[in-house]
Amino acid sequence: MKRMLLVVLLLSCARTDAPEPADPSAEDGRGTAVMIPAEPVVAGSLGTWDIIYRTGREGLPPGGGIVLQISPFWKWSPPQISHPDMPGFCSVSSAAPCSLVPFADPARNYVLVEVRGDTLRQGEEVTIRYGDTGGGVHPAGSAQVEPYAEQHQEFFVKTDGDGDGVFGEISRQPGLRVIARPAVTLWVNAPSLVSPGQEFEVTVAALDEAGNCDGGYVGVIALSSDGQASAPPSLELTPVDRGASRFAATIPVPGLVVFHVSDSLSGMRASSNPILCGSGGVFHRVFWGDIHGHTGLSDGTGTPGDYYRYARDTAGLDVASVTDHDAWGFRPLRGGGWDSVTTETSAFHAPGRFVTLLGYEWTSWTYGHRNVYFPGEAGAVFPFDDAATDTPEELWAAIKPWNAITVAHHVGGGPVGTDWSHHPPPEQEMLVEVYSVHGNSECFGCAGMIYSPAEGKFVQDALARGYRLGLIASGDGHVGHPGRWSSGNTQGLVAFQADTLTREAIWGALTSRHVYGTSGARILLQFTVGGSSMGDVLPDSACRGPRSGTLAVLGTAPVEHLEIIKNGSVHRAFSTDGLVERVDFTDSSAATPGDYYYARVRQADGHQAWSSPVWVGNDR
Repeated sequence: MKRMLLVVLLLSCARTDAPEPADPSAEDGRGTAVMIPAEPVVAGSLGTWDIIYRTGREGLPPGGGIVLQISPFWKWSPPQISHPDMPGFCSVSSAAPCSLVPFADPARNYVLVEVRGDTLRQGEEVTIRYGDTGGGVHPAGSAQVEPYAEQHQEFFVKTDGDGDGVFGEISRQPGLRVIARPAVTLWVNAPSLVSPGQEFEVTVAALDEAGNCDGGYVGVIALSSDGQASAPPSLELTPVDRGASRFAATIPVPGLVVFHVSDSLSGMRASSNPILCGSGGVFHRVFWGDIHGHTGLSDGTGTPGDYYRYARDTAGLDVASVTDHDAWGFRPLRGGGWDSVTTETSAFHAPGRFVTLLGYEWTSWTYGHRNVYFPGEAGAVFPFDDAATDTPEELWAAIKPWNAITVAHHVGGGPVGTDWSHHPPPEQEMLVEVYSVHGNSECFGCAGMIYSPAEGKFVQDALARGYRLGLIASGDGHVGHPGRWSSGNTQGLVAFQADTLTREAIWGALTSRHVYGTSGARILLQFTVGGSSMGDVLPDSACRGPRSGTLAVLGTAPVEHLEIIKNGSVHRAFSTDGLVERVDFTDSSAATPGDYYYARVRQADGHQAWSSPVWVGNDR
């Protein structure tokens, strides 16, 4: 029975239909633990570690115990005690006179050591060897390290100090730094739109096969370009750069430029997204962001600092937000976790270079998941497992004094779809995430549709209800790589139409719906109807006359299909084959207040983009 209770207690990520776990007592969570060796390890490598627990003053009585839990989220070998010749084998040893009986649950990634016979007294030690090979007799017993780099992967140690089956965390957890493997590819990102003579920066990063930035990379990268541009001939990366750097460039005259980078010694090469110099007023300036991602504070990897550093320095993003789960991970986000998110979000914010948004994910398994974003430096967590904020209406009421907004995501299915019967207040929810690593939530049957789809829960279903929601995309990444794909799946990006890179301007783009989403490619898009841009509402008079519109696109690969969607159906479709495309259309039919149009773009490489809608008429 005790081991059954542990299943509930070891993680704070139980759904609302799970039994309510008891709170640890004052006797629980005592003692200390260290890890040997504690040196950095290479992502994806094999190893053996001793986690040495030392009892505190009270010791551990018979019936009490120690738990070691390895992160169950990202491919560490599950700890097990039954097969010495298999990965993740754990042994338990101690010089103490008491008996120690181990149990393991590889499905939950933990080992429990129960104290029997006598008390484990003050200062006595217990060693749990994770990845025990028996001194090389069973080398396959080594433990596999996760494939993703991070500054500090915690190994969770909890103790039951009074034998009641409830465990509490020790005050300081042991852990390791995980570093990247040697780089196998280069990655280069640039602004999508610049002015003639304007100096801008291009980001170059050296990545390993899992997308980690290789902080030990040393090399000279040659630079060249298609199109007229001024840039240095090469870029030298040293360990000081931690695998990523930037070079300054200018484009003297209007035109289209693509930068190419290569390392002649390794053969690595890459090309940037196209850069349009001088749009002639066709395109609005955009900033690229990934505002949905998780860290080790919930069910992801790394720290908030790791996340923001990758977004800024490796992916070359302009905007980012850490949105860890409120109560779905090892610990509730309230408290120290939220303090960490708040601190790092503030520390990385640098107007003009990199904008951060404070946020978290409300993780309701009943109504669907929503991210909460705050406009400034402060905010509070209102979790889904609190009876005071376990419905969307209660959440919206709680965040209203903060002037915060919500964005529903993976709405069409995936982990859980969105219950659209709860009408979002238009001043608090004016956006929806159409695409993420989970897939496309635009409509049932769409290209790249989200897994576990649920009819009636997609973006078009919300729009059909009259909800005026702008369309964005972001990663919902869990491996610390905002702006990049993971596990072979693309992650979304959001484009902000704003004049300056400040938090106020980015927030203004969000709340005015002057945003659009892509499946990860930096596709430049402009969509207007009746002279109004995406996100806007035309006056009632527009219902009577013909409405003309324009869709302009700069792709990152040949653009194959352009579609104008009206009220959930394809109104006009165009087949194209160039990087730069512009189409005009006219709708002469009468419109009803509340009708909407948006644009859908698909490239030859499968990448997609979706504009925010333009609505007709102020009433519905």
